[in-house]
Amino acid sequence: MLIVILTGGASRRMGRDKAALPLEGQTMALALAKKYEILGPVCFSVDRRDRFPAGAYDQLIDRYPGRGPLNGLVSAFSEREEDTLLLTATDMPAVEPSAALYLQAQIGTHDACMFEGQPLFGLYRRSCLAPAIECLEAGEPSFRALLRRIDALILPVGDEAMFANLNTPAEYDAFINRRENT
Repeated sequence: MLIVILTGGASRRMGRDKAALPLEGQTMALALAKKYEILGPVCFSVDRRDRFPAGAYDQLIDRYPGRGPLNGLVSAFSEREEDTLLLTATDMPAVEPSAALYLQAQIGTHDACMFEGQPLFGLYRRSCLAPAIECLEAGEPSFRALLRRIDALILPVGDEAMFANLNTPAEYDAFINRRENT
């Protein structure tokens, strides 16, 4: 399984690049990459090369600039050979690799598998590439549009807090404070 960390967002509400925020003595993006290495090769989906220091990890540049996170899926399947990939957002640092292993155990013959409401943390098969390109070219760059075109297994969310997005400085500060106090 290829792990694709989505980092191409504008971070407007955060006011600075979320991928470059400090976490565990490095950037959030690099901390997530290190955490997910146990599952397979890791790369970053980026809107432009060298957006942030990516270390030794590959950067997959958006093929449809400005059209959102579906780019990560399209770029990964267009540039890499793996048949399955895990998409995860850089602003979801509380999700553990065990959640990805659970998706992997559940996917069966489906095109994709994710927790309800969490398409940015999902397992996708290569069969999603053509429908994702169709969405982007039709001006429907949302995962909702993709999910209407594929066979996706949607699982109930057990721990909502695990999927909390860090979109604002207050959310980031609260996450860091919780980690320091546990």
